[in-house]
This record gives sequence, C-alpha cells and structure tokens, in this order.
Amino acid sequence: MKKSTLFPLAFTIFALFFGAGNLLFPPELGALAGENLVPAMIGFVITGVGLPLLALFAVARVGGGTDQIARYIPKRLALILTGLMYVAIGPFFGIPRTAAVTYEMGLVPFLDSPSTLTLAMSSTVFFGLTFFLTLRAQKLIEVIGRIITPILLFLLASIGLTNLIAPLGEPGAPAAGFETWVGALGQGFQQGYLTMDVFGALVFGAIVLVTLKANGLSDQKEASSLLRSAGMLAVTCLMLVYISLGSIGANMAVAEGTTSGASLLQAFAGTSYGQVGMLALGLAVFLACLTTAVGLISEFSRFISNQFDSLKYHHVVVATTLFGYLISLVGLGTLIQIAIPLLTLLYPVMIALVLVSVTERLQRNPGVAMKATIYTALVFSIFETWNGIQPSAATAWITSLPMADIGLAWAVPTMIVYVITLLLPKSGTQESLAQSRIS
Repeated sequence: MKKSTLFPLAFTIFALFFGAGNLLFPPELGALAGENLVPAMIGFVITGVGLPLLALFAVARVGGGTDQIARYIPKRLALILTGLMYVAIGPFFGIPRTAAVTYEMGLVPFLDSPSTLTLAMSSTVFFGLTFFLTLRAQKLIEVIGRIITPILLFLLASIGLTNLIAPLGEPGAPAAGFETWVGALGQGFQQGYLTMDVFGALVFGAIVLVTLKANGLSDQKEASSLLRSAGMLAVTCLMLVYISLGSIGANMAVAEGTTSGASLLQAFAGTSYGQVGMLALGLAVFLACLTTAVGLISEFSRFISNQFDSLKYHHVVVATTLFGYLISLVGLGTLIQIAIPLLTLLYPVMIALVLVSVTERLQRNPGVAMKATIYTALVFSIFETWNGIQPSAATAWITSLPMADIGLAWAVPTMIVYVITLLLPKSGTQESLAQSRIS
C-alpha cells in the first residue's frame, strides 16, 4: 500500500496546500522584489516550504494534529490557539478566499461587467462542488491525488516552462522595503504568513492520517512514515512552483505596471497563449482552490464536531459551507485586510509550537520548553500586532529589537528562550508532564 499510495498522497498534500494565496502571493512578491527576487524568495520559501514541512513532521511524530502537538501547554490556551487557527484558515478567511480568488482569476477576465450577482453565482457553483466532495472525504486521495492534481501540476508546469524558455520581461528596481537583501528576505518571510501553510500543515497532516486509517492503513508508524515521505515530495513541488511564479511576477511587473499577482498571471497567460492560456489559468485556479476548500471544510468540521458532541460532522459541513459562501461575497481585498492582524498574531506562536515539537527529543524538559517558548512568542507577537496602539514606551521598545524593521521582532527573543530551554535539567517523563497539563 505504501508504494502504490506515495505519489497520489504527495499529490493530495500538494493540492491541499496549493490554494488561493499560494498562487497569488509569489508573483506579487516577485513584482515587488524585482532585482532582489532571490532573497525575497528565500524568505518566502522558509515560511512557505520549510516551516510547513517541519509542521508535517510534527504531525507525523505525534500521530495527530494541533491538539496532540500542544499537549504540554495549558488546555484552555491550546484550545484558544487552535480555535483561532481554525477560524483563520476556516470559514472566516481561508475557505471564502478560495471562492473569491476563483471568481477574480477564473471568471472576471471573461466578464464585461463583474457584479455582486456574478460573484454570488460563481460562489454558489464553487461551494456546491466543494460540498459534494467534502461529504466524500474518504475518497480524497483517490479523487484529488490521482485525478485533479496531475492536471493542476501539468498546467502549472506549462506556465513555468514558458516563462523559463521565453520570459516576457526583466526584473526592475526593488520596491520600498526590498532595497536590501535583508529587507527583501524579511519581506518574503512575512509574505509567507499569508499562505497560512504552517496552519495548513497542522490541519492537512491530520486529514491525511485520518484518511489513511479510513482506507485500511492502521499501523501508526507506517502511516507517519508515509506522511513524512509524501510531505517532502509535496513541498518540493511547492518550492518549484513558488520560484516559477515569483519569476513571472518579477519579469512582468515593469511591462504591466502593476504588482497584483492576479493581474500579472492573467497578463502572462494571455500574452503567451491567448484565450487558451487564460482558460488554462482559470482552470488551474479553480482546481487549486477547490481542493484546498475541500480539505479546509473537512478538517474544520471534524474539529468542531469533536469539540461539541451534540454537533454531527455532516451538519457542521453544511453550516461551514454556507458560512464560507456568505463571507466570500465581501471580496478578496477585504478578506486579506481582515486576516493580516490575526495571522501576524498567530504565526509566531505556531512556529514556536512546531519548533519545540519537532525537536522534543533534544529537550530535557519538553513541557517547560514548550510553555516558555510559546509564551515568549505570544507576548512579542501581541506587541508587534498592535504596534503603535500600545503606549509609546512599549512601541519604542518593540521597534528597537533586532529585525523589528522587517516585522520579526518576536524572532530573536523567542529563539533565545528556546536555546535556553535546551540547557534545562531533566525533570520527569514526557507522559507525566502531559498528564499534569493545567485545565
């Protein structure tokens, strides 16, 4: 089963990851970075590829999602953080964003006068198909991994090869904030937040384990090993796609006079292939967003139904699909503006959680290490998220920290605390620490 499932599973993980933001943000980043594309993409790949892979490893190691990974921190805090994460990638942003991007990139270029009515019609069809596939979640690997993703990868590869062989321009001067290598790297690192791939890894990794178990792979060690192998293959594909899309954005920005990822991709497809290219790009967007929406609704519904025994999975699927449909009607730009503060707050905490979890075997006292590292990341991310709102003394202190100018004021203090925890004396077993969790 492992041999026959590896590639379909890797394709499934890729498709679950590769949604709306993964398609739009790399070309936008490339357009802004211009000649400093390399450091910007390095930063983006760290948060968009490296950290999600570590998160998949963390899921594979504990054999479960965030609830298992966060077992050393107080139960209520773990529930709040997990709940906020699911809200961010679920019905309030991640799910409706897939429908909004499908409309803006797949249909708007072919409409004479886009309107709220056409957006509503597009979202109705999109969420209808999503609902149909979500209720057949046990077939995810079969439907997505063996059918949908190969088509998606073929379309993306065609676009990438065309840009490599016949680029339509050259990178221009870097935008403000991207003038230096360090600045460009920091901007790329932060832009990777918006893909929400670390959140996605924690969610989709759990989906994969559940799906493998439902399809007869009951051995936890084998399932975890398969998840790790497939995850490495999937994120390698992600990295290649990101670099390709970033290059397209850098090459097209000067000629098109815009940094919009959607506009740059549409211009590239239209110039290179005409109407056929526009249709192919629209199909790629639709497939990418559809698979991600299916995974997000499935896992969000599982999370909610597990937290509340009175709510059945199928009922939550219906409610989540309807809510995501309604939120999608506000448009993509509004959704992104709403999500940025929440992602700025949560991402450092989840990075800290994944870091300690993956290196738990190096920790002499993993319970204390996880609490100390996460609390440090949480405090500094709160200050950074509300920078300028808190008292001026606090603002001055935060802005004086290393890498604060590129939005990473939390990074150095968190890493210092993490390194200190590696030196702590051994105290108790991991199991006793987990059982002593504060409720």
